[in-house]
Amino acid sequence: MPIEQSALAAIRSELGQVLWDAPLYQGIFNVQLARAPTRVRFGFQTFWPCYARVEVYRMVTGELDLDMEKENLLRVGYELFGSPKVSHNVLITELGQEQRFWYRISVPRKTPDFPDAKGFVRSRGEFFTPRRNTIVTVDRIHVMDDSDTSGEGELTFSLGLYNASDPRERLVEPRISPKQGVSSGDDYNRPFGAGGQSIGRAPDFIGVYVFGVDDDATFWGAPWYGLGIVGMRPPATMPDRTFTESRDYADMTDALHVFATGAKPGRQEGRFDFSSVEGRLHFSVHGRFVTEVVDTLGERITPPWKAFFKTSMAIGTGGKPAGLVGLPAGAIGVALDPEGRLQLGEGGSLDRWRAAEGPAFQALVAKATRAGALVLVGRDGDGVAHVARLLEPHRDMPCWTAIGRTTDGPPALLEDENGTLQVVVRDGRGRPWLVRLDRSARVPDAPVRLHREPVGRPVVGFDAERRVVLAASLADGRLLVLPLDGDGRPGDAELCEGRFAEALAIMADETAVPLLVAIDREEQILIRPLAERGSAFERLGSLEDVLEGLPGEPPRGRPRVAA
Repeated sequence: MPIEQSALAAIRSELGQVLWDAPLYQGIFNVQLARAPTRVRFGFQTFWPCYARVEVYRMVTGELDLDMEKENLLRVGYELFGSPKVSHNVLITELGQEQRFWYRISVPRKTPDFPDAKGFVRSRGEFFTPRRNTIVTVDRIHVMDDSDTSGEGELTFSLGLYNASDPRERLVEPRISPKQGVSSGDDYNRPFGAGGQSIGRAPDFIGVYVFGVDDDATFWGAPWYGLGIVGMRPPATMPDRTFTESRDYADMTDALHVFATGAKPGRQEGRFDFSSVEGRLHFSVHGRFVTEVVDTLGERITPPWKAFFKTSMAIGTGGKPAGLVGLPAGAIGVALDPEGRLQLGEGGSLDRWRAAEGPAFQALVAKATRAGALVLVGRDGDGVAHVARLLEPHRDMPCWTAIGRTTDGPPALLEDENGTLQVVVRDGRGRPWLVRLDRSARVPDAPVRLHREPVGRPVVGFDAERRVVLAASLADGRLLVLPLDGDGRPGDAELCEGRFAEALAIMADETAVPLLVAIDREEQILIRPLAERGSAFERLGSLEDVLEGLPGEPPRGRPRVAA
């Protein structure tokens, strides 16, 4: 039976709940952005050593999948030198101020554990750059030599402010001081007025250029120069060097200084003091600048691609350190401290934590139930699995129940209408076992072995008759589909022929028809109705195609946990 395209789109989104927790598919976490007016620094971590690539795209429509096209690509940052690493730092420069952008981080999916994996793991998101405003004020010009031996010099100064980087253009209209008699050793105070020159969206570096003239001519002797205003305007682009020149009718000298405007948020102040080249006219310039970096755009209303709450999260001391699990009463943070002790976040935060009693875990899976409870399954250092159910996660502390030895793979969890929790774990040989727990997290029945051969990562779901069904890959590439009866006993198994790498999920489409989703060894996502035993799988697309269509990104931030 063909699957409707609308259902396929919904399934692509639902797959995110599975793909986030598999290190092969999602290897990027703890993404941190340090924004400045014209640049952004990306810091992030990966589960395996690798080289990273960061792309920045122009935001045009506000829709990620529409904007992330080649024509909107602005900047690309690479890690090219040194050895592969798990902590990454990539700087992107030459961005426009007060603009919104998309970013995409890519790392190779190939790892020591998966040497044949192809394609890339990607994390995507958005950011905006702040605005930088700078005011430049020249307080005084000190004249060391006025160039006149018989009296004070008749001095005129002009001021130009430039972008000191390419294209070195003049930022604002120049200012020209009134002609004033100044003797050697004296100051010309506030030559360009009391107020400074304001520059909106100021560049990283500003060049301050002052051109001084001692006018020795009269209008009758040199009409093209004696007016004191002709030729006084600074050039349109910043000069490459300063000069001094003396003629019969004038002595001319200029001075140039470059300063960094600053990029830290908030208000910053600085001073500049510099001198002209030595000539018959010699002076120094003394002034100040005030820079303010502000966020004028603000965060957007949460776009659809970000409206994505996880209902499960896998974490570990050596992998993803923390995560937020979405609950009806509000998200809750779940983390393991460096010793493997459980920490629960307060108020949906990754900054405030409360320590929970219990074993030290190597790995943990947290899952929200439909009733708003939080189920935790952890594996301790001896390989024993423990389970706890928190009916009120924001207030309760876990009471752990040991359910037997397991492998290091994550368990599969499923809750039925009666609140009974089905937990499928694998023993030390990789064989699947079913453990059922009631609402109080007690184990009412003995564990049941579901299959005598080792299986890959198991998934569980309901069929159309609300029976529990397990799916898992086998070592020979076939896919095991195993229904369970009301007592948790295995029924008539179906073995799907093929080259399956892993079962991904059992889920329902828009018509509530249960679907079986898997990935083959060529990284193609395959799907078929669960009830159609023996039917062919339909190809949903490559793993990279499906991941590109997923929203959101892994939760950010390494937790600060109690010692």
